Amino acid sequence: MAEEFEIKLPSQPNEFTSVSDSIKDTMQKKGLTAKVNALQQQVLQDAEVNQFIQAHQPALTQAVFNRDFATIFEYVNQRNKQRAGDAVVHDGYEPHLVFSNDRILVTYTETEAHRQANRQAVAKEYIHLVGMSKQLRKASLTQFADVSGMSEAWSKTLKFITAYLADPEQVEFHRGLYLHGAYGIGKTYLMGAMANELAAQKIEVSLIHVPTLATELKALISGDATDIQNRLRELREVPVLVLDDIGAEADGTGWIRDDVLGVILDARMQNELPTFFTSNFSMADLESQHFAQTKQGIQEVKAERLMQRIMFLAEEVNVTGPNRRLNG
Repeated sequence: MAEEFEIKLPSQPNEFTSVSDSIKDTMQKKGLTAKVNALQQQVLQDAEVNQFIQAHQPALTQAVFNRDFATIFEYVNQRNKQRAGDAVVHDGYEPHLVFSNDRILVTYTETEAHRQANRQAVAKEYIHLVGMSKQLRKASLTQFADVSGMSEAWSKTLKFITAYLADPEQVEFHRGLYLHGAYGIGKTYLMGAMANELAAQKIEVSLIHVPTLATELKALISGDATDIQNRLRELREVPVLVLDDIGAEADGTGWIRDDVLGVILDARMQNELPTFFTSNFSMADLESQHFAQTKQGIQEVKAERLMQRIMFLAEEVNVTGPNRRLNG
């Protein structure tokens, strides 16, 4: 076996410098040229290197291999360190051998783990959750492409994201969605996936569990009214708002309907800000069975006024399918 030696790599982990140049320099300075042949034989025993060479025959000749051996050594060295969990030159990136224009090159691509970590870091900054599971930060649109009963909601969500990102100045009004269906079928999770896509582009999104919001605001009534106004202002102005489980909040007096949801949705309608909803109620049932029902009796006019705002802001989509929470 060839004598082992240490290659000192450059100390710029954030710069994609030529590691192979450093390897060549080290070999020359330490008088290791005579050992290169033995080292080459050792590297040739590597299955991935061997497959790479075979895949690029006959262009990848012995002369090319000898000339670019330091590059191949860089690949093997960095790959092995990464798989062993050791420090590498480009943390979060994995090396790949490339043969282009009769040259062997090493390119580095971001690992999926690093990509997800970055996405989650960005999500924490641009996604605001109230009463929502932190698991939503891991939601992905790819999880819904083939889910029975979710195809329409998924495709319309994807269409919204594409249109919204293509119009950063929000010249046109981007209408949201009102997703309704049974408990646990994935409505909220789909909204989380949408939020992650937008947050990755540094679009601020708030996902609000309406029953939790209602409880928190009621607790603030006896305190400083400024706290309530600040909370409402945030929801009126956030670029994209998701109101989750609307219709599940207890609101016997109509205060949440008129002074909370009414205020938020009126401002968002006037400013044409994208707003999404999830609910167990259809729009018609939300109006007649929830908003119109109060301790003071039936209030159809006030219920209709709020529903007009919801219908302006969002397109109704019925979502079906099995209970994802029960079926894993």
